Amino acid sequence: MLIRSSSVIAVCCAATASFAETPAVVTDMTPMTALANSVMHGVAEADQLLPAGASPHDYNMRPSDAQKLATADIVLWVGHGLTPWLETPIESLAPNALSIEMLDSADWPVLETRTSSSIWISDAEDDHDHDDHSEHDDHAEHDDHDNHEDHGHEDHDEHAEHEDHGDHDDHDHHDHGPNDPHAWLSPDVMAAWANTVATELSAYDPANAAIYQANAALAATELEALHGELSALLADVPDHSYVVAHDAFQYFEVAFGVPAAGTIALSDAAEPGANHIAELRELMHDANITCILTDTQTNPQWATIIAEGTDASLAIVDPALSGNTPDLAGYAANMRDMAQTLADCVAD
Repeated sequence: MLIRSSSVIAVCCAATASFAETPAVVTDMTPMTALANSVMHGVAEADQLLPAGASPHDYNMRPSDAQKLATADIVLWVGHGLTPWLETPIESLAPNALSIEMLDSADWPVLETRTSSSIWISDAEDDHDHDDHSEHDDHAEHDDHDNHEDHGHEDHDEHAEHEDHGDHDDHDHHDHGPNDPHAWLSPDVMAAWANTVATELSAYDPANAAIYQANAALAATELEALHGELSALLADVPDHSYVVAHDAFQYFEVAFGVPAAGTIALSDAAEPGANHIAELRELMHDANITCILTDTQTNPQWATIIAEGTDASLAIVDPALSGNTPDLAGYAANMRDMAQTLADCVAD
């Protein structure tokens, strides 16, 4: 009995010592926590700063958050383009921590921020006969607004004029920079980021490198399966059959071949001008748009105004994916919820 008890104590102490030597990882938001926890599974768990439902753009840190950063060995965050408020606290509170800024990492498909227009559909596509997404050779073509010369909307020959970004009062407050930061909404990007995180963790903590690498490989396999599953779920969603509340879904659109017709606001902090609201209402009728995806970061009143008098359904999604557990299973569940919500909204 005493020998067995001593053995158990020894094992427990050894496990505690091993855990203490693993890096303390702090993340900014749920998708990054899911990423960290999937790669660190069996070694440790990450500590997250933003609570569920908090805006990643302008979060006010609490004393407990400052303590998390002060004791962090590694800070894993999306990057300055999404959470610019975090840069200074990392420098001041965690100057010796390894900062892994995913937007600055390599080997993943970066999409540029859409800034020239909030309408992404041309007259040639208004007939809405593009159910086969494989026919769209390059989704980037839908982002080249210089080619969309005429939408048939009176007095709106150039979108730069109708947008009049002065109407979007606070757009500069949440300037994402040249690249779209919402990249976690693509499973392919998450798989690439998992590999990057595994590489960084392996260099910092070589004792657990084999675990990190194996976990990243497993995550890539599961994310590939998720991509295939959601592609099948969204296969019948017609192109340009919905608009979004703010431009946070570009990676999701490209990943699954479901381009949106436009956005109510380019940023969740911006408010659409009267001209843009009028153009969107006209577009809803002309293009037979059946769905408006609102989100938890944007004022829902604009979607209600634009949908009034149309047959369009409104559905709420969370692009921050803050629901469910902060692991790969939770990420997959959140992505399934978003895909199913879109499919149902368009079908209603």
